[in-house]
Amino acid sequence: MLVSIFTARLVATGTQVIAVEPVPQMLEKLSEALPEVLAVSGTARRA
Repeated sequence: MLVSIFTARLVATGTQVIAVEPVPQMLEKLSEALPEVLAVSGTARRA
């Protein structure tokens, strides 16, 4: 399963990680691979 290597390294430091992912399928994969990450649906665009 492919997830961000950088995200996994951040988690390994004990830091609270919050990930914003616009693609539902990738959000699900991230949540499965790194359950300690708070993964939320969204984009960087302003409403």
